Amino acid sequence: MIEKKKRKAIYNPEAEKRWKAKMTPEQKEERNRRNKFTIAKNFIAKGLYTPEELAELKALIEAATHD
Repeated sequence: MIEKKKRKAIYNPEAEKRWKAKMTPEQKEERNRRNKFTIAKNFIAKGLYTPEELAELKALIEAATHD
């Protein structure tokens, strides 16, 4: 079986600017939400918090789920 080589991603700043300019407000909001979620998830997964911060996060999550 012939293996296909994956093409390398090439960062194109101009294309990124055009894409961001075409985004709707809803798309921008969703992108920001996903970015913030990823940051929070990595913060927890990598253990970059103190016990006090973890308790605060748990309290915030519990308060948000009980609304």
